[in-house]
Amino acid sequence: MLSRLRNPALVILCAALVVMGLLIVRPGVSYACSCVVPDGPQASLERSAAVFSGEVVSMEEKQGVVTSTGDPVQVTFKVANSWKGVEGDEVTLTTAMSSESCGFEFTEGSSYLVYAGGAEGKLQASLCSRTVKLASAGEDLEALGPGTSPSVSPSPAASAEPPQGVETPPVAEGGAGNDGGSGDNAEPAVNAAESGGDSAQIYVWSGVALLALVVVVVIFRYRSIRMRSRK
Repeated sequence: MLSRLRNPALVILCAALVVMGLLIVRPGVSYACSCVVPDGPQASLERSAAVFSGEVVSMEEKQGVVTSTGDPVQVTFKVANSWKGVEGDEVTLTTAMSSESCGFEFTEGSSYLVYAGGAEGKLQASLCSRTVKLASAGEDLEALGPGTSPSVSPSPAASAEPPQGVETPPVAEGGAGNDGGSGDNAEPAVNAAESGGDSAQIYVWSGVALLALVVVVVIFRYRSIRMRSRK
């Protein structure tokens, strides 16, 4: 069939359309999220790095031609009450884009009771935790009791040195904070995000390499046909 073709531009265009079509209609990189029944409110409080209630004020998703359900979404909350791990009036965490990758699908403008894992400054939310819309968190709010209102974080100069007579507690090995939060609830979302992004990039570059190979083959084939026709 290639020997009958005389227009390489048409062949290249067809090959490009095929490859781009595969990239567009390819199955989404997704993961089935499997969660065990979460612990009760008090047990979840102990296991989490941070527990707070607040309103979603902004969400920032990954921008690009190729995305996956595991891509991280950065969510910023205006804190209403805190039970653990949050002192300021605003906190930012990440979660996977979709529940298929164990991400919690927050909505901007809505309020939630959030059980977050991870370390300080790198909090993560997961579908596998007790995170829930605040309107449906009656059982948890009753079990947790009254939280504390947010306060303005102290300046570095004011908090650089501990008061005299107060011994600074040692930092535990392994990066765990004083609150003992392990962040187990957020691990599925983080793993899914990393795996999803890597798989998507591999798929795109494989398509580009295939397209380049097709173009090279067509060009050499066309030149060979032209040389034969001149003889």
